[in-house]
Amino acid sequence: SVMCIRVRFNNKYKFKGDFGYFETNENWKEWLLLGDKSYNEFLERIKRETIDPLEFIKNLNGEPSWIGNDQTPLNSKGIKMKFICQMNSETIIDDFCGREIYLFYDVVDKVAVQIHQFN
Repeated sequence: SVMCIRVRFNNKYKFKGDFGYFETNENWKEWLLLGDKSYNEFLERIKRETIDPLEFIKNLNGEPSWIGNDQTPLNSKGIKMKFICQMNSETIIDDFCGREIYLFYDVVDKVAVQIHQFN
């Protein structure tokens, strides 16, 4: 699923996604609390340790390792966007909802797209 798209405009970013993506319901509150707890533990860890961001990033400027179908986004001209990197969410948040996150960018449209695929 596409989480969000941002466009650079006058040195600012504008959210172009659907805010409904962030809505939740009672069934997910337990998982959200687990994610919050895990993320706060991660924030405490980085206060105590020197962490190299490359510990989390995979395939930087390489090729995506899709866990599902290839979902490379296309720009407004129908050309594949440039793959930047990917990471697995479980390296930061252990909420039993691990997903592979892929980041793409297009210089023509000045758009970044983040794709999530779930195991």
